[in-house]
Amino acid sequence: MKNVKIHAIPSDYLSSPVQGSSFCTDMVSYDDYKKLEGMFIDVASENALLKKFIRENCYVFDGEQSDISDAYTPADQSPLMPGLEATKKFSTEMMAQGVHMYGMLTIRIGEQEQEESIIYAGKQALLYAEQLRNGDFEQ
Repeated sequence: MKNVKIHAIPSDYLSSPVQGSSFCTDMVSYDDYKKLEGMFIDVASENALLKKFIRENCYVFDGEQSDISDAYTPADQSPLMPGLEATKKFSTEMMAQGVHMYGMLTIRIGEQEQEESIIYAGKQALLYAEQLRNGDFEQ
C-alpha cells in the first residue's frame, strides 16, 4: 500500500457528527481506511497465533531435569511456529513510509538550499522506499 492521503477539510463543510472544533479536520478516504483496517486485522490475527504458540509450545530448560535433553530448536525455526507474513508486510510498509517521508523532506530542503546533492540524496531515499515496498532490498 502506498502512502495514505490525509485530506484537510474545513470543519464547517462537514456534517455535525464529524465536525471538529478546529478550523480543519483531517480525513482519509474510505478505501485507504479499509486497507489499513485489513492490515491491522491481519497483524492482530498473527499476534494472537503467536501468543497461543508461545503459551502452548515454548519451554525453558533449566538443566535440572535429567529426562529432558538440553538440545533445543529456537522457536522461530520450529515447524510449529506460525507465519508472520502480515506482520512483516505491515512493519515493512511502516519503514517504507518513514523512508519516503525522509526522502520528501530531504528533497524539499535540497530545493530550498538549491543543493543538487541533497536533492539526489532525497531521491535515493524515495528509491529505497520503493525497494522496501517491492521486497527487493538488502539489509
